[in-house]
Amino acid sequence: MSLPHILLGMLRKQPKSGYDLNKELKFVVHYFWETDLSRIYRTLNDLQNKGWVEFQTIVQDGSPNKKVYSIKEEGRQELRRWLAEPGKSSQETTRNPFLAQLHFSDAIPPDVQQRVMVERLKTLQEEVSELERRARSLNMPVPLPENALQVGLIREMFSLEYGIRRYYFEIEWAENIIRILQQGLEAEPGRPN
Repeated sequence: MSLPHILLGMLRKQPKSGYDLNKELKFVVHYFWETDLSRIYRTLNDLQNKGWVEFQTIVQDGSPNKKVYSIKEEGRQELRRWLAEPGKSSQETTRNPFLAQLHFSDAIPPDVQQRVMVERLKTLQEEVSELERRARSLNMPVPLPENALQVGLIREMFSLEYGIRRYYFEIEWAENIIRILQQGLEAEPGRPN
């Protein structure tokens, strides 16, 4: 997956500013892609240089001028080409700083490990609640029914369902790790039960 193609996909329905793209990335597609505003602007510049997008400058009183980007036909062709490729293994791009921390967490006391996991669980529950709220606002059931397209659900919901279900898995996993750590704490010699 690449940021240029994600931005092309986000521009396919309507023109947007870099700020709008950043906002959408943070609040809509963050569960499968993260970036920052400076990388978005660099990528938009690259897309413009390739002839895939163009921009219009909007003059604003009392604020800096705004560039609003739109996809060109060449960009639509590139997006369709990319969309028709078979997906790459998610293992090729997986980076999870929390799992890296957890992997080496034997360097901290078990009660601290457990506290970290409880905080992680709380964060996961808050994040999935936001995705579930979005699904409800779209009248989107989870899991999606087999006849989802026939009943008017849109393909963009596929990734939202994936995000929600991924969070369900992570929550179940975090709860299990907390139970394991609790058992370890209770089994420590000299620790009151």
